[in-house]
Amino acid sequence: MILNGDNVKIECNVQSYIPVRSVTWLKVIDGEIIQITASENKYQIDFMNRPSLTIDNFNDEDQGKYRCIVKNVVGLRNEMFVSCRIFVSRFGWLTKFVSVLQHIPAFHTEDITLHNYDIDSQSKPTLYIVYKGDDITMEQHINGRQKLVAVKWFKESDKWTELDLSNEQYTGGVPNCPYLTIKATTVENAGKYFCLLIYDNEDTQKALFKLKIIPQVKIYKALCKHRENKTFLRPAIFETIDKQMKENNIVVITGREGTGKSKICLELASIYDEKDYMVLTVDLSENYTIYTDIANALLIIDDNQYTQDSLNTFMKHLLPVMLERNIKVILSCRYLDLEIVSSVSEIIPFTGEPFIDMNSCLTPEEKEEMLRRYIKENNIAISAANVSNLVNPKIITDLSEQDKIANETIKVIRNKEPWKGFPLCASLFCSERKFLHLGEKYFTNPPRHLVEELKELYEAARKKSNCIDKINDYCILVYIMNNKNHQLDLNDPTLRRKIDELYQILFHFKYIYEKLGSNDDQKKSIEEAVHRMTNKTLEVYLKIAST
Repeated sequence: MILNGDNVKIECNVQSYIPVRSVTWLKVIDGEIIQITASENKYQIDFMNRPSLTIDNFNDEDQGKYRCIVKNVVGLRNEMFVSCRIFVSRFGWLTKFVSVLQHIPAFHTEDITLHNYDIDSQSKPTLYIVYKGDDITMEQHINGRQKLVAVKWFKESDKWTELDLSNEQYTGGVPNCPYLTIKATTVENAGKYFCLLIYDNEDTQKALFKLKIIPQVKIYKALCKHRENKTFLRPAIFETIDKQMKENNIVVITGREGTGKSKICLELASIYDEKDYMVLTVDLSENYTIYTDIANALLIIDDNQYTQDSLNTFMKHLLPVMLERNIKVILSCRYLDLEIVSSVSEIIPFTGEPFIDMNSCLTPEEKEEMLRRYIKENNIAISAANVSNLVNPKIITDLSEQDKIANETIKVIRNKEPWKGFPLCASLFCSERKFLHLGEKYFTNPPRHLVEELKELYEAARKKSNCIDKINDYCILVYIMNNKNHQLDLNDPTLRRKIDELYQILFHFKYIYEKLGSNDDQKKSIEEAVHRMTNKTLEVYLKIAST
């Protein structure tokens, strides 16, 4: 098979004990035989041991049958033979005349489109994964018993388009090197590729490839680690989150520390990664066009990465292109940042509610299953009877004895709502013997660092009784410590009165507001205290009731 524009060389194999005297090449056009003569721009005729005809710039007019007639010094010739014939000369010498009768179809480059070849879109492509900026070579198996005459590479976009191999980013893609190498890969190189090999007997060979570009190493490794995490449990609320993402292209996951916001983000990202979305974590300090110029992407905005101004600016530029470029956004938000996120006018759902609250979303059954997974992961035995060796203080340091927790303890814990999110508490509880030793109390008692912080604030407040900020901080922490669920609800209409009572009990005075006002005005000092304390070891969370 010859490509239009190729230089074609036809060789004639000759075996003769008598020197060849002449070689004649003929072409048959519509039954008319035309003798070919050498010309500088079209035909080159070689009279060496293996006579050959080279046709430069093969085109439509060169199609047809070609005949090679060889005559030796004996003078015998046969102008009409179409195959090898053996003659015995009058001298008794064996002389072999060889003819080449070959029909050469012209094969136009522009005719090589994927309309001519069936692509099984359902077949599984060979997957190549590469980090952005690295080189990658996609290899296709070659039939070494046949001569390869053409190689074509196509890439899928809106339609299959032939690659321009003159682009300096590509190497290979030719018969002597059919593999395709892409240098310094970019996100635009991601997608499906199709390779077509054409052999001289008109046989073809096809192969489908998928190239996955990893733009951010950190998030890709986090996804791989998450998929191997045997302790992760997909809660029932995940279906609501997935539905919200499909309907609105954006979802905001809220919750206090340890409720599993990050794990849910990874689970959702893992699903979209398998759908060939490009997963990126957003750095709002960068140029926003890095994220608005791409397509088919899932953007993760972490709760530690934004301010109100940066989030406003980013969403204003992203919203106009989200649907067009099929960009989806998942944003994690702590309770203290709800005001920031809620004030971004661009986070307006097309349908439904974009905010998904992870607090208290786990059912008792999900909590128990999650806890049992952590127990198994940490090689902790479960006692069917209500017996545990954790009550023995020696178990904390005696690593020779296996931890054992009573099945009844698990049943109690599953109904607890701990001071931090249940997923985080379950993980910490099973990873430390000193926590296991506390049993179900670990999920209800305040942590040690909370008690230490209370002591520190109390001493500072007593020394500087006129320091109202310290007094506020201390009273709020005492209130949280005494609260059944260790929560502070700013929408509780009795909150201000309860804090006032603590002022009188702890410091023997009644707090007088600078000015009278609404309940919203009166709780301002509490909000300010909460924000001051979020930068310390304690993570205070606010329970904001729906209005």
